[in-house]
Amino acid sequence: MAPNCVNCDVVVEMRFQENAFVVYTREGGPCWIVDPGFAPQHERIAALITEKQLTPTTIMITHGHSDHIAGIDHVMALYPGIELKIGPIGKKKLYDPNENLSAPFGFPIVIKAEVTGLLNIGDRVELDGTSWEILDTAGHCSSGQSFYCAEAGVLLAGDALFSGSIGRTDFPDSDHGQLIRNIREHLLTLPGETVVFSGHGPATTIEIERKSNPFLAE
Repeated sequence: MAPNCVNCDVVVEMRFQENAFVVYTREGGPCWIVDPGFAPQHERIAALITEKQLTPTTIMITHGHSDHIAGIDHVMALYPGIELKIGPIGKKKLYDPNENLSAPFGFPIVIKAEVTGLLNIGDRVELDGTSWEILDTAGHCSSGQSFYCAEAGVLLAGDALFSGSIGRTDFPDSDHGQLIRNIREHLLTLPGETVVFSGHGPATTIEIERKSNPFLAE
């Protein structure tokens, strides 16, 4: 449980150790599903949602790499009418297996679901009375975004910032300098107690990463 009214329950996909999140403020309320990955992760997400008696409203995608989008169609089938939101650059990756890096790894993925809303940098989106800002964290890939809730002190960082590390920057549309700049300008400037939920690995805080992340330590 994250502090101050927001829960970010993680469901780990074992193939790539990718973290999907079910985000909600209270049991019995609405929730987001963030970055659903490869099957059968969606079944475990659904079990958690049933356990907590939640109502999924939106699939939120931090970036368009295959391990963060592979479960979209499975989730859409489970919850007809749920919204799908992603940034404009990420949207293109959903439908191009070369862009989402599934084809180079031998398992081309083309998402069938239609995007229902675009997440633009600086936008604010609402979840059950909480407000989330869309932050630019491109660099791991061109479509990278993070979702920040100031009132809860929570950051969903995608593959930009990890506990003790940062996202890979050896992919075709990666940019190491851009990633470092975005982390320094948009993430490390957040309050130190902000809890960081990453696309892989354990949670951390902004203060810990400021002080000890070997890629970022000041």
